[in-house]
Amino acid sequence: MDRLEIQLRPGQYTHTAMLAEGAIADAKLPVYDRGGILVHPVEMDMKDEHNNTIKSVALQPITVPLMRQFMETAARFVVYNATTKKTCPRDPPAETAKLILARRGFWSFPRIVGVMTAQSIDRNGNIIDQEGVHRPSQMLFHGLPKLPPMPEHPTREDALASLEILKDLLTEFPFSDPEGKQGVSLSVALAALISPLCRAANPRDPLFAIHAPVAGTGKSYFCRLVSAILTGRACPVVAYAADEDEFRKRLDAALILGSPIISLDNCNGKLSSWTLCQALTEDLIQIRPLGTSNTIDIQSRTTWLANGNGITVTEDLTRRTVLIRLDSNEERPELREFAQHPFERIVADRGRYVAAALTIVRAYILAGRPGRLPPLASYEAWSGNVRSALVWLDCADPCDSMNEIIGNDPEKQLLRALFEVWPVRNVDYTTAELIDIAMGKVDCGDKNAASELRQVIENIAPGKDGIDARKLGKFLGTHAYKVLTHPATINGEAGVGKLKLLKGKLIRGNQRWILSDRDQAQVD
Repeated sequence: MDRLEIQLRPGQYTHTAMLAEGAIADAKLPVYDRGGILVHPVEMDMKDEHNNTIKSVALQPITVPLMRQFMETAARFVVYNATTKKTCPRDPPAETAKLILARRGFWSFPRIVGVMTAQSIDRNGNIIDQEGVHRPSQMLFHGLPKLPPMPEHPTREDALASLEILKDLLTEFPFSDPEGKQGVSLSVALAALISPLCRAANPRDPLFAIHAPVAGTGKSYFCRLVSAILTGRACPVVAYAADEDEFRKRLDAALILGSPIISLDNCNGKLSSWTLCQALTEDLIQIRPLGTSNTIDIQSRTTWLANGNGITVTEDLTRRTVLIRLDSNEERPELREFAQHPFERIVADRGRYVAAALTIVRAYILAGRPGRLPPLASYEAWSGNVRSALVWLDCADPCDSMNEIIGNDPEKQLLRALFEVWPVRNVDYTTAELIDIAMGKVDCGDKNAASELRQVIENIAPGKDGIDARKLGKFLGTHAYKVLTHPATINGEAGVGKLKLLKGKLIRGNQRWILSDRDQAQVD
């Protein structure tokens, strides 16, 4: 490659940086602007669910030494010797590299929001199969597998045949569904296999949570299959931490790297995180790289999986999550063997499974999206392309799993229990007055009711002496203005009533609370 010659002269600090930056861009070196930092794609060592080191494509921030390497690749730097009247070679100046990295807002490098390691599909059903930056989606396509021949105009029959190819990977997984919801876990699993490949059409996917009662049922192995189709490798993991500050640091590090897929491993018990909520729904996520005081705005295109024994999704994550339930009904499920070796089959012929997933969605889009389901808030594109396509092919609705998640939310269960034992509706109370009634210090006329109220409040706000008033106040504040339905008789007919927790007056620093049922009822 013919390199541009850049002569270093005094007083041309900015001009030199602009020339070097232009040379890098003209040479089409892998330098990209992501969220105000310059990055390049690398294969990084990450850990899988067994703590084994695996290679995973990530977007590594460019350092000064690496920028100097790019500068040297794209240009020759020289100085003029007045004595010999010749130019002499020089190393790329470190100060120039620093200025290029600092020229946020002036760069001519392509902007990207994430990296894709497999072909994808756009909103119109077109297959994206070229390496490099796809401008409309601002996705960097890197390391794509070879695809087999695909039908130019796939039909529903082609989509059904492709669906069977994906289903064949899942025959040994012990999917389990609540009564009356047959096929939901399988449908969510299929959505998990398909969704990461539709990133150019769907900027966001919900969290795919995999639950099992005991270890060894196949949760982590399923994550390996999803990752194998997308990347050809096992799934990189981030260990879940109940401490939000610690978990935020781990998620921030993963978000900076822009990995196409991440599994949150061993989310045993309660899963809750405001940072994860942001990563799943927000267009821009403000994070602070470790060891710096600066913040950067990142657009995440990562597919998030979470697995755990007895995983319980809580709070605002409930509306952002679809659930796969596995249950082998065995004491030692880890002794089971996946005899059909689906992971190895994917790695050996990855293009076949990428093509199958894309054919399903492409056929649905080209058919005009028949029977398109009502949009799911924050995931409208995913709902219209992946979820609706599966239902079109007679699969269960993946979003039916959300009802179970919401019903199992312990926070909501506590709130419902509190509503059921609230002393008197439409009457305001302070937290202290509620505690006095529960402890029997104020006669409410019903000892059993007071005892039930005490049991519920002690579960909500346990303290050294029984009940912590501050915890109770925080719980009420968190759930202010939330509505729960309950059976009711309205005008002599069976219906559904609504109860809403309202903030009353603030008197001498004490917040008063009202459980209202006024104008909240409706007949089924």
